[in-house]
Amino acid sequence: MTRTQFACVFFALAWAGAAWSQSALKMNVMAGFDGHAKPGRWMPVTVTMDNQGTSIEGTLTLRLASDYRVTQFYTPVSLPNVSRKRFFLYALAEDADRNEVWLDVRGTRPVPLNLHLDNESDQLILVVNSEGEGGLSYIAGLRGVGRPPLSSRYYYAGPNVPTQTSVAHVLYAKPYELPPKWLGYDTLDVVVLLNFSPRDFSKERIQALRTWVAGGGTLVVTGGFAWQRLTERWLADMLPVKVVGSRDLPTAAQIKARYGAGLWSDAPLVVSVGAPLRGRVVVEENGIPLIAVSPFGAGHVIYLAFDPTKPPVAGWEGSAPLWRDILTWAGVRPVLLNASEDDEWQQPPPFYGGRYAYQQVSSSLSAALMNIPSMQSPPFEFIGMFLLFYILCLVPLNYFVLKKINRREWAWVTTPLIVAVFTLLSYGVGFTIKGKTLRVNKLTIVQSQAGEAFGAADTLFGVFSPSKTSYTLATADGEGAVSDLPLEPYSTEPSAMNVREDSHLMLEDYPINMWAMKLFRARSVVNLGGGITAQFQSGDGVVKATVRNRTPYNFAAAVVIVGQQAASLNRLDAGGTATAQVPLTSRMGFDLSQQVINIFGMAPGGDQQRNLRSAALNALLRHESSVKGMDLLAQGALFIGWTAQEALAINIVGHKPQVERGTLVVVRLPLELASAPTTAADALVTGRIVASNLENLVQSSQRPRAVQLEQNQEIVYEFRLPLRANVGSVWVWAQFTGPLRFSAYDFAQRNFHPLSIKASGETDRLTPVRRYLLLPDGIVRVRVQARGTAHLSALKVGFRSQTR
Repeated sequence: MTRTQFACVFFALAWAGAAWSQSALKMNVMAGFDGHAKPGRWMPVTVTMDNQGTSIEGTLTLRLASDYRVTQFYTPVSLPNVSRKRFFLYALAEDADRNEVWLDVRGTRPVPLNLHLDNESDQLILVVNSEGEGGLSYIAGLRGVGRPPLSSRYYYAGPNVPTQTSVAHVLYAKPYELPPKWLGYDTLDVVVLLNFSPRDFSKERIQALRTWVAGGGTLVVTGGFAWQRLTERWLADMLPVKVVGSRDLPTAAQIKARYGAGLWSDAPLVVSVGAPLRGRVVVEENGIPLIAVSPFGAGHVIYLAFDPTKPPVAGWEGSAPLWRDILTWAGVRPVLLNASEDDEWQQPPPFYGGRYAYQQVSSSLSAALMNIPSMQSPPFEFIGMFLLFYILCLVPLNYFVLKKINRREWAWVTTPLIVAVFTLLSYGVGFTIKGKTLRVNKLTIVQSQAGEAFGAADTLFGVFSPSKTSYTLATADGEGAVSDLPLEPYSTEPSAMNVREDSHLMLEDYPINMWAMKLFRARSVVNLGGGITAQFQSGDGVVKATVRNRTPYNFAAAVVIVGQQAASLNRLDAGGTATAQVPLTSRMGFDLSQQVINIFGMAPGGDQQRNLRSAALNALLRHESSVKGMDLLAQGALFIGWTAQEALAINIVGHKPQVERGTLVVVRLPLELASAPTTAADALVTGRIVASNLENLVQSSQRPRAVQLEQNQEIVYEFRLPLRANVGSVWVWAQFTGPLRFSAYDFAQRNFHPLSIKASGETDRLTPVRRYLLLPDGIVRVRVQARGTAHLSALKVGFRSQTR
């Protein structure tokens, strides 16, 4: 055989092998769930491989690319001959126009990735149904769910949620299609366990679901005839009730009372029977909890005693209000604190406003992270003197010395020598100032709920590099996710991020320039031991808070916040108890964040610790002129503690950096006042504007304040009470001039009823209170209508508690 013939045969065989390999291996790729995901959230990318050829060893890679950024996520795969397997990649969803997945095996071609990024305000609901799709399709496209971005203009949209901007998307999956890691659920808002068998879930998927809920997710579990599945150990300890059986319920009057519509048929409602264990019961009938909510870590578990896909609930008119309730409860979820150099709308921690209440985070947090001595420039005077001395040596001194010795031709040597000397001198000065130490400046915010053993840990950290090199970063627990925090997303120089997924996720070979600092973020779930618990007692115009710390952290400083007031708990060590008295006085317009910062300013620590604390508290508590804090502070009390202990450790592979760290632990506490009936001050009630026909009022004024109204103008205010089930009575008080008409929203009849307030300073009691108070959220809505030119000076809602 000639050399030419051999080459032809070789290339023919290579081409045939490539073609065979391509035909023998088929890949099916799906991004997110049914192609849906949210920007900035981690999503699963499911790759199903069908191999009809020989065994394959390789690397599966996902590439998301745009003009300004390229991110790659890859994982090793092993595929036996003649086999079919499903692999998962976990990717940070970004707006990219060139998306593809490929396997580095000869003959395979990239597969395009079809990815649809939904709006951040939309709700993604995953229905886990062993029987396939269907069941909850009637809530797909439901508008007015969750909480709207503050930057959007929204109007009153019904009895439960004042927005029409958000949309519910219903997605389906079978248990075996679920991702085996909790990061795969990050893009979801709610997971509904509908028709399933506990045997359908592997141990990995069970652990992934539990971790996702503990990290702030919302799980909805349905009951009905097949109640035995709710007794499985992994599910039973998450539920708010202990299920013991099922029965037919002839009537559901309390469901009608809450949602304004009776069930569509006279058929009995099959419900699971259980006893309350934890959390709160929202609706019960004849002592049987029908709807209940309980915390689990930083998330929630919602229990429905009935099957919403079976008669007489399926097709019921109250389905939309019910799911609006569920999706509103799901709106409280920890998310990453995004810090940006340019002021843009970013998500704050949810305990101050929920997932859909946005706030403008200034550069103070990122500046605090980057505020280390190594990042500081020399004083301007020093730089000026150095440059002046350099110029003097380079030109006049060099010239006069050479002239004096009559060797001006040596300038060809002395000039570059002077430049070299000053270059080395400047490097030495920089080395002295910047140092040769790898430094990490880190802030962790742990969020949880009272008595919970788990919390969501969100970490922002900066890495200062003494040399130009690349680093590999990962969370020490191996369960978390690390990603960069690009401060200039539209830079002319594209940025890149490579994430390797094996036993755990690692940000690999990330380049940092010499004497530069890059910001990163990490997420995980941490163990809080017995958590933070508290008891409250009211009397003599104060609330006495007794807080017990059963976490592993020693808090150098801690505060408890009730309404618009904060009180110091001083130092609170692990296993210790502290008390504080919070005054029940209204502090409208008072800067709560500054009050808390002043309290924490007494804690020990250097300048960097104080800078981190102040920046974090500012980001958490900047709520005075917006919806955020007014919403969540009204739903209970808050504990905030500061410690220098490690909450979420970050590994920089092959390096031992010098770490400056701080941890804020934020815990939401249910405010159940143990006392004789007493009238609580309006300091415990917060309000916001949810609708009006006044131009620009919704965006410019999120709190009730003095306002001028003209003929036919109206405003709807929403007030939230901190006490839920033990509210005895509610009253409305107004101060105004001119012809104004007041009315309160009846949640049972779904319309406004007039109040008897005719003159300024009068009050009116809402009777019966259960019709005007939406539980468990503690919502009261009041509408103000002008029949002529009028001035509203103040509008307040108060309540009277009752003992149980």
